[in-house]
Amino acid sequence: RKGKHFPLRSSLLMPRRVYFIAMVTNLLLRVAWVVSISPQALGITLRRDIFVFLVAAAEVARRCQWNVFRLENEQLNNCGKFRAVKSLALPVIPPPSAAHVHQALKFPRIS
Repeated sequence: RKGKHFPLRSSLLMPRRVYFIAMVTNLLLRVAWVVSISPQALGITLRRDIFVFLVAAAEVARRCQWNVFRLENEQLNNCGKFRAVKSLALPVIPPPSAAHVHQALKFPRIS
């Protein structure tokens, strides 16, 4: 289905280039995570603790980027289909009687 922003969805909240940059960086950051499994096999000689820190920071950045797009998707879907709600009805639970409260607060006597 060819839309206004092919191959992206028809309605966008950010400029087109942001989505394409996100696609490329997402792929690169996923590859960096895979490389972290065995960095010596690729000749990476960086200290292990520094390398793990950098890969972990990159993974956090990738997940934050992904969450921005997930929120955008939810915003577009909720506003378009009017599924957003501000409150949910909760079941009515009768308040406990005074006797139950008094019994619950009673501490056993220490003899």
